[in-house]
Amino acid sequence: MRNAKIGRKSVYKPTIGNDSLHDESNENGNKLITFVTARNMVVSSIKFPHKNIHKKTWISPYGRIRNQIDHIIVDWRIRSSVENVRSMRGCSAISDHFLVKIKFRLKISIDWQKKNNVLRRKSTRSY
Repeated sequence: MRNAKIGRKSVYKPTIGNDSLHDESNENGNKLITFVTARNMVVSSIKFPHKNIHKKTWISPYGRIRNQIDHIIVDWRIRSSVENVRSMRGCSAISDHFLVKIKFRLKISIDWQKKNNVLRRKSTRSY
């Protein structure tokens, strides 16, 4: 879904948050919300409060229109791992879109009991 503007509808607050740049969603925004909701995902790019200048991800050629149309979507189970999402205006790229930066905390857990049992069984069989 291209150029999805997501608004601040209270119905979708758990999925999209309430810090969108736009008040109303466009057709592609509604399709994206439906897609994300059906697959137990969240739009992380709208969850964090920032100044509007850090929410804008696209600017028109003459600078008159600015939109938030690039989004980060993550699974519901790892939504707490996302620490921040914002656009980076100063990065030099040959595009009218700004880079979207995500700060993500990776949580790795190992089932130590299971690992120790597997290692113990392997070492027992080798003797």
